[in-house]
Amino acid sequence: LDESGSMAGSPWNDLMSAYRQFLQRRLNDQGVEDLVTVVQFNNTPRTTVPCSRLSAAPQTLDFRSGGTTFSPALAQASTHIGQTPEGCIPMMIFMSDGEDTGGRTSVATMQSVYNVHAAKGLICHTVAFGPSAATGLLREIATAGHGNAYSAADGMQLGKVFVDIAAGCSALDGLVEMFGELV
Repeated sequence: LDESGSMAGSPWNDLMSAYRQFLQRRLNDQGVEDLVTVVQFNNTPRTTVPCSRLSAAPQTLDFRSGGTTFSPALAQASTHIGQTPEGCIPMMIFMSDGEDTGGRTSVATMQSVYNVHAAKGLICHTVAFGPSAATGLLREIATAGHGNAYSAADGMQLGKVFVDIAAGCSALDGLVEMFGELV
């Protein structure tokens, strides 16, 4: 989750609301066994929620400020995905409201992350938030991560996107359960 300077104030509050809506939707959809890790980033990534049960995840996250660099955050997320317990399917939501000041390495980084973790079923969705987001780059990252690219112009749309992604997890849960019954 992007915590760069442009996310200060209302954008951060909108993101925290969307984050809480995501957690609540997963809990409502019987995702109580889900695990969540949160990597926040500006120029430097930091893990603010290490692999935790959804029900134990904090409802709000501290904000820092700074620039916006994507690749280090993707690399740090990859480390956590590598520690995903057996039987869990990792899904990444990569959200930013800005441009990547780290150059054009983020697509290659995501491709590398995907190649390493594809056997686990990794999917990376991206969310471009607001008018200054690097929508095209985030779309390329989602493609490299075999996920979907979403855009949200405001906090209301951001909440809807996060809920839609959470609902998509439920659909995947159902498919996995149906497959298990067939086998």
